Amino acid sequence: RIQRLLSCLLLWHLGGSQGKLIRGRIRSSAQLFSEVYLGQFTFDKSGGKILVKTKTRVHGQRFLFFDGSIESWPHILAHYQELSCMGLRNVSLMVTEDEQDNSLSEGLNVPLGSYQADLNLSPTDQPAQWYTMLSNCDDVVDLQFSLSFLNPGGWWYQQFSVDEQGLLGMFVGWTVMYTVIIFVSFFAY
Repeated sequence: RIQRLLSCLLLWHLGGSQGKLIRGRIRSSAQLFSEVYLGQFTFDKSGGKILVKTKTRVHGQRFLFFDGSIESWPHILAHYQELSCMGLRNVSLMVTEDEQDNSLSEGLNVPLGSYQADLNLSPTDQPAQWYTMLSNCDDVVDLQFSLSFLNPGGWWYQQFSVDEQGLLGMFVGWTVMYTVIIFVSFFAY
């Protein structure tokens, strides 16, 4: 009985940990809302990886990536109302090359049908916050997707943003400590 209680407490705390997987389906009916903010992740200075899986029937959609440098995400926050969809894309960090015609474009183009990509990030001088948006300047946003943000290191570090690393160990430690306190208090009386 106590083992079951301890197991439930541990699973409850582990379930609240902050691994970064963004998965969903986004459908917009109006082209007016052609940009969707998806989330933020802080990569270690050693680099990292973004795993992308998509499925769509709408052309022109792109994932846009921004960092915390003054000309990137802060610029977007300060001038969002003034930026056109293409202006937003021009601020994106990532420029990709089309495999068929070798043309360059801002952001990660999402081709029709099913798509999968592994994006490896270069090392930096310090940890870097990245912000992710989904954009379509030509049509509505209609996409089923999965984005996994990974840091270098083992399981204890890989699944967590730099600002969240160490929380899992802390939660496990506090859970064990509180469980011991409850156990001792329960049997002391």
